[in-house]
Amino acid sequence: MIKYSSIIVVFQLCFIVVCMADTQGVALLKGVEKKLQSCDSFHLEYSINYGKHDISGRYVSKENFIVDFSKGNIFVKKSLEKNVDFQEIFMEINDEIYENIISHNNVRVYDINIAKQRVPPIYDPRIIHLTELWAVGTTIPDCLLYTKYNNIKSEKKRINNSDIWIVTIDKSTDDGNTIWEFWIEEPSFHVFKKICTTSYGMTYSVENKYVDNVSPFPIQTLIHREQNGRGIL
Repeated sequence: MIKYSSIIVVFQLCFIVVCMADTQGVALLKGVEKKLQSCDSFHLEYSINYGKHDISGRYVSKENFIVDFSKGNIFVKKSLEKNVDFQEIFMEINDEIYENIISHNNVRVYDINIAKQRVPPIYDPRIIHLTELWAVGTTIPDCLLYTKYNNIKSEKKRINNSDIWIVTIDKSTDDGNTIWEFWIEEPSFHVFKKICTTSYGMTYSVENKYVDNVSPFPIQTLIHREQNGRGIL
């Protein structure tokens, strides 16, 4: 189950730091990419909960998805929490997006560039636990960032009785700086956490929970965004 949440999970940390060369950080990010890229055909079912918990512990809204992914072609069914049946069907085949709104019984076709502007749920499902925003055309390397920036460092820490690599990417410009952290376990190449901090007050975190070392996909993802200390959706 994929959840949007304003709750940040607090980990108890015991640090054992080992400094490594930048090549180690790149190798870890490439390891994550390789494992996810190897999943080129699969069936995935997940739910997205949007908003903060209210007093009852429930979320503001919920959407359910069924995804079939086969060598770049994507078939998605979408429904809302209050409806049993799926109301929308999306497909991406050879860079064309097909949308079928069942209640209107019609089919719309968009090319990939128009679809990017409309943000339909036709993104690569392998990026769900790697970024806070999912969009058409976003790739696994886009989320891992190592092809875009060179200032990459890594260190090994002992976290919750597990050895976790913290890979840090620092983007510094005249307008400010942005720092990303990836918490990666080896050899499973699970990304337990991705944290982004900016000098202009925007931060977000993506936290993942796994049940085994076999599947590259988590069973739960918590995404939290803040702007100047205030939670945002």
